[in-house]
Amino acid sequence: MFTLLGIFDLARYLAVQAIINKGAAQGLNLAAKLSSFDNNIRNLAPGDPDYQAFAEARRRVLREATRVPLATLLTNFDTPSSAQLLAITDTDPELTLAVTDPIPTVTSGATVFRPGDRTLVSDGTTTNWVSHPTYPPDAGGLPPQDVHQLLRIHPIVVEVHARLEMFSPFLHDTVIVGRAVGYREDVPKAPLPLVAGALEGMSTTTTLSSTTTTSIYPSASTTTTSVMATCWVDWAKCIQRSNIPIRRPRCPVDAIGYPDGSCNCELNCAIGAQ
Repeated sequence: MFTLLGIFDLARYLAVQAIINKGAAQGLNLAAKLSSFDNNIRNLAPGDPDYQAFAEARRRVLREATRVPLATLLTNFDTPSSAQLLAITDTDPELTLAVTDPIPTVTSGATVFRPGDRTLVSDGTTTNWVSHPTYPPDAGGLPPQDVHQLLRIHPIVVEVHARLEMFSPFLHDTVIVGRAVGYREDVPKAPLPLVAGALEGMSTTTTLSSTTTTSIYPSASTTTTSVMATCWVDWAKCIQRSNIPIRRPRCPVDAIGYPDGSCNCELNCAIGAQ
């Protein structure tokens, strides 16, 4: 009987480990390419648009990291069960706050580390600080506000922590950590211009000149109709629909690409004759 319980607990342990590893990997995949996740937030106010954009990006990463665990064997940190995510609280102490303002925090079943970050993990009875593995807050070196430079050197880390209660009386309850580590993709903050001067959200219009050529022979007279092409680069579509792990702009997966699977981003064009 005890042997069967031990085998069952081992199977549960391996299943939970695989599930939270998968969740961490999905969170990392989103963090690596999500716009605004690499915003510099040092000395910003909580209401600053750049901080709000970063906070929303982080919230989406944490939600993605916990999506698979919560849809399978585990419950959230606020729902007791035999397989439960631990509460992890992220703080942003580098913000500039008014005297009466609390430090913004977010509590989830997962965490995402940028270089210089640390977070507080609680199992309900004890709490422990966990820091970025290669660049903790007291590492020195590059200034912590230089996030873009730090992300070129140090990885993004996504972790999901879970507590598993064992059914066998000879095995103690254990904490399992799912972890994914990877580097930030080069995601453009705005689209590269189709022509010099083109900006995100603005169309670039090119008008082909109308040319008429007439010879002394009537049958040789030809006319070229003026055509206006209005195009823009759909960067969001390029990035979100791509799973190619290389550092260059992406195109939709159904577009024709180079042999390595990459290509120039697809253009959305509306062409009409004048």
